[in-house]
Amino acid sequence: MPRFVSGPHRALAGLLACVTIVALAPVAGAHSASAQAVMDWAPRHVGYHGHAVVTGHVISRPVGKDVSLQLSRGGASWRTIAHDTTDASGRVRYVLDSLGRSATVRLVRDGSSSSAASDSRRIGVRPRLALDVTPLHVYKNKWVKLSGHVSPDVAGRTVLVQKRAHHDWRTVRKASVGDGSFAAWMRARHTGNKRVRVKFRGDRLNSKAAEHGRVHVYRPDPATWYGPGFYGHRTACGQILSRKTLGVANRHLPCGTKVAILYRGRTVTVPVVDRGPYSSADWDLTRKTAARLDFSGRGTIGVNP
Repeated sequence: MPRFVSGPHRALAGLLACVTIVALAPVAGAHSASAQAVMDWAPRHVGYHGHAVVTGHVISRPVGKDVSLQLSRGGASWRTIAHDTTDASGRVRYVLDSLGRSATVRLVRDGSSSSAASDSRRIGVRPRLALDVTPLHVYKNKWVKLSGHVSPDVAGRTVLVQKRAHHDWRTVRKASVGDGSFAAWMRARHTGNKRVRVKFRGDRLNSKAAEHGRVHVYRPDPATWYGPGFYGHRTACGQILSRKTLGVANRHLPCGTKVAILYRGRTVTVPVVDRGPYSSADWDLTRKTAARLDFSGRGTIGVNP
């Protein structure tokens, strides 16, 4: 015989049925949490054609789960480039080799929706810069050529050619590198060992990078050489002069001061060993120093004390 439930009892039964249905329904997001992949590490920058190590783990029951590494070059398009299975500690590890351009990466548990992907990380790839300074040793107020190459070759790119001045970098030229190569000229206005560099400011394909170099700038001064007739005698700096003595005489620099000398592309660095010269020249080279430079008689040398 069927049982009929009165109005109030019928309402209570309906409420209990609703409670039961709610209790048995899965908690929203519980599946997503169990599928969540987390990225632990990815480098911010790597060198051109370098490698990047990416690591991560899976939340909840993590052992033996398949996780994909995805990559995007921009926009919303993601491409799976590697798979790994979580180890006993629930972790995954990937190595990306020969990266030539910057990219964004993320981790996704296989079989889960993209909403369960890890946070994304951008890996900036520095371009390869090569810088050649010619000539490396130059007289003051002469021109120096800075040339080189930027990889990868991308049309429309430029680099800044800079020199170090007053504790800061000053741009002297902007050079085009549309075909990967660049060349710019800079006047050597001040003596000394000057720092120069070429700087790439970065774009969507590669991060910023710089390559450094030096140029040695010499002041032109008149010079002579001496030796025969003075061998065996003590110099003003206290040493015995001989055919093998490498050095230079100067009227004012302290004894032992190192002096870099340039003559017709040859260079040598020698100490001040004597006083002199007693003529209109500013420097007197020992015979051995003159021979190293292939310098004979009177002429102009470059000096960088």
